[in-house]
Amino acid sequence: MANAHVIDLENAGRTILASLLGRQFGSTRVMDGEVEVGPDGDDQIAIVLRLLLSDPTGDGGWPNDDVRALRDAYRRIRLEVDVDAISYLAFESQRDRDEAAGDLAGPDPAR
Repeated sequence: MANAHVIDLENAGRTILASLLGRQFGSTRVMDGEVEVGPDGDDQIAIVLRLLLSDPTGDGGWPNDDVRALRDAYRRIRLEVDVDAISYLAFESQRDRDEAAGDLAGPDPAR
């Protein structure tokens, strides 16, 4: 029966993600995302939404008002979907993803 619960949570996570994709919160846009369902640090089944956001302007990260608006929208959608599980949001920028991919590629042999 736990398997059906995980599938329901994955579907709920995908529904939430679909509702956020492409939305703009101030200067921050939700570009892409992933849903993971599994045990958290306390061994509770949790949904993790990993959102790829547009690169922040400047060096300080995304504006607080943008992140607050995104979190508020997430909470409203989560209530509409009626998710009965722990859930987490994680943010990543395209710049961070590109840098991580470069790190995985190893050193540039031309150097």
